[in-house]
Amino acid sequence: MSQRAKGKLNRSKQQASDSLEPADPWCRPESEYRLFPQEHDDEPQEDEESLPRVVVGTLADLDVETAHPDRPIWILLEEHHDEVGVFERYPEAPMPSATIASLLSAIRQFTEKHASGLQTLLGPTDRLRMGFHTSATLEEVVESFEDDGFDVLLGIHNGQVVLPEP
Repeated sequence: MSQRAKGKLNRSKQQASDSLEPADPWCRPESEYRLFPQEHDDEPQEDEESLPRVVVGTLADLDVETAHPDRPIWILLEEHHDEVGVFERYPEAPMPSATIASLLSAIRQFTEKHASGLQTLLGPTDRLRMGFHTSATLEEVVESFEDDGFDVLLGIHNGQVVLPEP
């Protein structure tokens, strides 16, 4: 056998021995014996099912007569009320207290009438929380809720709760 052929054979043997598994089964790399390998994801992604939800619309969507049809309204579960930051981001313009009471009453009536459909969208609860903003636009309110980590649902149209098709 030539010197060159012996060199190739030795290199082949070395490469083959480098790729062999250790004889001791307890010396295997962790990834080979782990029953449920952990997936490592650089960016943790939130499951949309775990995000708090909010139903957003306008007073006009409620199908009520008002001088403020473009004012954004929202309905969410009571337990997520403290997560709302829209009032910090967008200070409200003053509005007469009688007008505020009237608008909240209209939103409350809608919420009570459509509680079942709203719970289908938001999740089961015995307490829904509602609100509106006197000066922010619908787009600003949607963006604010998204910034607060909510899954925003535009689920009100023509005085009805719009449910997803099964």
